[in-house]
Amino acid sequence: MTIAAYAQVSSSRLAGAGVAPSTLPRRGALLQDDATKRNASDRATAYARSQIIIDRLEVCLDEETTALEKSAPMDFTALNNQKSHGLMELNSALRAFSDGRIDEALRLRLQALRDKLDRNLRLIRRHLLAVSEVSSLVSDAIQNAESDGTYAPLPRTAGAGR
Repeated sequence: MTIAAYAQVSSSRLAGAGVAPSTLPRRGALLQDDATKRNASDRATAYARSQIIIDRLEVCLDEETTALEKSAPMDFTALNNQKSHGLMELNSALRAFSDGRIDEALRLRLQALRDKLDRNLRLIRRHLLAVSEVSSLVSDAIQNAESDGTYAPLPRTAGAGR
């Protein structure tokens, strides 16, 4: 039996059963519906993942920011690794929204996270500048302490060099 003949027999059986062919889903529609449901499910999962990741990043940023403000000791390497890993995870989760359709609540959370990251960056830059200045002072002090004056510039006296 050919495909056309089978389709005709199937249509006549459906009509005999009181089912109009127009009420049946068109070919491929079920696959589209499954893909749409799967996409919606993927977006919901990505949304939930994004919220969890943002929560973890905010805790990490708050901890580091507080330590920087109070000049408290902290493990910069561990915090930097946590932030890097969290941002990588967030980037991965947000790929589900590559079409640009992001829920307003998520957009607000991302903006708040961005604000925290900006504040954290300002504090880290200030901290690194202070560390650089202290390092320079210590380096100069060590060089001066080790110097015997051999290579020091000669003191200038009034009228010298005329």
